[in-house]
Amino acid sequence: MAQRRFGVKQLLIDGVVYLVKGGTNYSLGGEKRESVMGQDRRHGVKITRIPAYAEMTITDAGSDTNLRALTDIKDATITIELENGKTIKLGHANYCAEGKVTAEEGEIEARFEADSENAEEI
Repeated sequence: MAQRRFGVKQLLIDGVVYLVKGGTNYSLGGEKRESVMGQDRRHGVKITRIPAYAEMTITDAGSDTNLRALTDIKDATITIELENGKTIKLGHANYCAEGKVTAEEGEIEARFEADSENAEEI
C-alpha cells in the first residue's frame, strides 16, 4: 500500500506562484449551526453565515514579494494545489489579515476570504 502525502504542493494567486511555508488552513464556508438551549431543552438552531477562507504563511522572497501589493489583493483567484491530489479554489477573494511579517524567518501571515458560493474543492 502506498503512503499518502499531505501538505501544500503550490499556491497561486491570480496565476502567480507564491512560496508557502508550513501548512494551510481552509474552509469552503457556508452555514455554521449552533444549538440554542433553554432552561428546559434545546429550543432550536442558530445559523450564521461564514465566508470561505484560506490562511497560510507565505515566505517573503525578498524583492520578488511586494508586501503592499499582497495586502491590497482584491477580487483574486486563489488556487491551492494539495499533495493529496485535491485543489482548493477561491474566486473573487480578498486579502483579510494584518500583513504581519516576521523578519527573522521571512514569514508573512496571509488570509484570503471569499463568498462560499465562490469556493470549490476540485
